[in-house]
Amino acid sequence: MRKKKRIHLIIFILCSLFYFSWRIAFSLPFGDPVYSMILGIILLVTEILGCFELIAHLAVSSFTGERKELEDMHGVPDVDILVPTKGEAVSLLEETIQACAKIRWPQEKKHIHLCDDAGRKEVRELAKKYGAVYIARPEHDHAKAGNLNYALKHTKSPLVAVFDADMCPKPEFLEKTVPYMLGGTGKKGERLIDPKAGFIQTPQCFREEDLFQKAFGGAELLPNEQDYFYYSVEPSREHVNAVFMAGTNMLISRKALEDAGGFQVNTLTEDFATGIEIHKKGYYGYDLTEDLAFGEVPTDLPTLIRQRRRWACGCIQTPRVTHFLRSKELSLQQKICYFLAVLYWYFPVKRLLYCAGPVLFACFGIKVMHCDWRELCLFWLPYYLLSNYEIKYFSGNTRTAHLSAIYEMCLTPFLLLPVLSETAGKHHTIFEVTNRKSDKTWKAVYLLPHLLLILIHLGGLAMGVMNYFSIEYAFLYVWLLYNLYVCIKAFVFVLSCRKIRRVPVKHPKHTLGGGFIR
Repeated sequence: MRKKKRIHLIIFILCSLFYFSWRIAFSLPFGDPVYSMILGIILLVTEILGCFELIAHLAVSSFTGERKELEDMHGVPDVDILVPTKGEAVSLLEETIQACAKIRWPQEKKHIHLCDDAGRKEVRELAKKYGAVYIARPEHDHAKAGNLNYALKHTKSPLVAVFDADMCPKPEFLEKTVPYMLGGTGKKGERLIDPKAGFIQTPQCFREEDLFQKAFGGAELLPNEQDYFYYSVEPSREHVNAVFMAGTNMLISRKALEDAGGFQVNTLTEDFATGIEIHKKGYYGYDLTEDLAFGEVPTDLPTLIRQRRRWACGCIQTPRVTHFLRSKELSLQQKICYFLAVLYWYFPVKRLLYCAGPVLFACFGIKVMHCDWRELCLFWLPYYLLSNYEIKYFSGNTRTAHLSAIYEMCLTPFLLLPVLSETAGKHHTIFEVTNRKSDKTWKAVYLLPHLLLILIHLGGLAMGVMNYFSIEYAFLYVWLLYNLYVCIKAFVFVLSCRKIRRVPVKHPKHTLGGGFIR
């Protein structure tokens, strides 16, 4: 399989070189006004970055890590289980604490800690009910990272497991993850922690359909929107030791955390930054693509937007916090992986550029590229079809380029300004807990950005037909129609979010075209 993937990668690289050689040499609007040339170069750079991101992902996806199993429980290390909370429903917390209590591990070596950043009496009573240690700090700075760092000062086990307040681990969680953290055996038969093991990350799995699945046909037709990250992107990073820490469902070496300075506090994505700092200290990060904890999905659009805004701004903040691009402790491959993680969150800019190209020409005659339909069939079409196929092939059928376009367009209007303002230096610092059981009211105003994009594309089609009614401009109509279709799908998504509808997921194993593969 590894050899076959490498052949696929080489073919795609050659096809990309063929396509971009034409784009650079012949398709730029030379001789047109300066603004056309500038827009054309911006569009080209956007395409090149997207291709670079795909090639980098395909390259590291050609490798798979070694799986490990725990032979027996003799001499296993102590584990501190931390459950940070701030305002989540007590009933939700109780499910998580119950699940933590059922984790199979020697009772005297399993220590559950309920880290309450709201100081609630009912949470203290909940901890007492299930034999967990209640931890409440006197000050509440630095949000989740500060809460966890305070808990670290009041615990001492060599291994630390972290679960969000809504994430319920399976009984076998430690049995599956601890083996990756173990090294040799001590004089008394105790299992020692591998001095190079930093952490192991497992997927975030969900018990209900997410908002995208509810809008577009259900779990039988679509994977969870985050599956591509956890079952394709994450395992592909293990080979170059660039697995991303995802904040929950993870097991961490206390020594690695201490050497990294604890959980990083000056970013909204403390998990991503902390993982980088652990890697900078020479520790290894593992990924295990096995469903070992289940939680709740955001059930309304405002909650989803807040969550993704925090992720986007936090990732953009991370280079400033960790300085990973200048770090001499990281390899070039690691830096590329982290850079691509940050670059991904500029998809709102990319989507608007792809929408603007045909509209500018159809409505105002502004060319962003010179080409006719024959050139596009010869150069662009093979590249487009092959890139779509390779995304589907390397992701194990959890993602296609078309799905990515729809997912990204759904969120583009709501993330564009936060991404641009964060980039410009207006740092977002308020950490908002993702309250997945929210009952916020859906507002029709959320439809306006997508409705405006639909009207703009309809106007572009009308102007295109009026001004350029010829087979020579067939690609213009195709481009406009495709963008219009994606905008309509995004409009339907937002419209579908007006009602909260909980649909449980059975987590089947399917393929795209009739489900998906986990």
